[in-house]
Amino acid sequence: MLLVIPSRAKISAARVGAAQIATALAIAVSLFLFAACSTSKETSKTQVTAEEVTRESQKAAQTAESYAQQQKEEYQKKAEAELRELDRRIEDLKAQAEKAAKSKAAIDRQVAQLRKQQEFARQKLEELKAASTSAWEETKKKLDTAMDELKRAYHRAASRWRS
Repeated sequence: MLLVIPSRAKISAARVGAAQIATALAIAVSLFLFAACSTSKETSKTQVTAEEVTRESQKAAQTAESYAQQQKEEYQKKAEAELRELDRRIEDLKAQAEKAAKSKAAIDRQVAQLRKQQEFARQKLEELKAASTSAWEETKKKLDTAMDELKRAYHRAASRWRS
């Protein structure tokens, strides 16, 4: 069974999507403000007040904040699932290696190293959980790096034990 890992392109596409939504909201608010502040000779039947502009701006900001929170929560769930899957795979690999009658000391060292890297990734996940929606992207990068390093170490160990 192979662990399918989303490519950086998919993750970048999600970031681009969030940026596009934020840009679209900013443009919409700007157009709204421009229309409200227009000094046309024609009088409009409905005039926009500063209070309405403020309310619409706050609504747009809340929408962007909600979207960022949703993205953070989705990524957090994905990372938790990947860590659980890697935990299961490490246990399976340990059992396979022990059955293959390889050196128990070498196996124990490799498993200990994998567990150490796994714990580091879990710490980064906890940091992500505690991060604000405005700061979660930076924390996400650190978690991505920790997960990538853990996966590489797992694959190196798996190839040694199977050979």
